Amino acid sequence: MSQPFLAQEPEKVDAYIKEATAISLVGGGMFGALGTTAANAFVQDVTFRLAADIKITEKAHEGVIVRKDTQISAKVSDAGTSTQRVSQASNRKEYTARIVTTANQANLKLEEAQELMFKKTA
Repeated sequence: MSQPFLAQEPEKVDAYIKEATAISLVGGGMFGALGTTAANAFVQDVTFRLAADIKITEKAHEGVIVRKDTQISAKVSDAGTSTQRVSQASNRKEYTARIVTTANQANLKLEEAQELMFKKTA
């Protein structure tokens, strides 16, 4: 049976192990940080948004008059604004809505998102 290894100066061996461990940790940390930075450079968070404005008109029952009032304000200059009020009567009711569809994914391409966004909006 061989004899166990006994260091002549155990405190030097202990200091060497601590120094080697510290260097390994620093080197590994730097390598990990560089790897993460390189990976993040190739990954982009991409968002596509599709907005659809919908207008539905419905013919009112006979004898029903639908009144639509609109007010338009616009800034004319630093000193003033212009306001316009319009009132009209018709036999049509109007309803409006906006549907917004969003697609978000890492490295998403428009071609990949487009078909699904159209299906979800339809």
